[in-house]
Amino acid sequence: MRYAPMFDAMLDSSVWVEPYHVRLLWVTMLLLANARAGYVVQLDSAFKLARRSNLTEAEVMEGLKILSSPDTRRGEDQEHEGRRIEKVLGGWKIL
Repeated sequence: MRYAPMFDAMLDSSVWVEPYHVRLLWVTMLLLANARAGYVVQLDSAFKLARRSNLTEAEVMEGLKILSSPDTRRGEDQEHEGRRIEKVLGGWKIL
């Protein structure tokens, strides 16, 4: 069992206006991430993430695309252009 801190500021973030399945995927990935390094590993496929998040593979694929794309809703400069994840060997990294 791991502890994954979550903060109420997430409710004011641009990710919270994304469709339900994107928000659920994001929260799932935060819960699965290694606390120190922010890696979601051993879930290197949409199928595995779909099983853990109780979403369809298509919803996960769309969610991964959105979470790995620049955030266009916020106008100010953002670290990583507002991308929330990036694909790494064996999974994803929370940015």
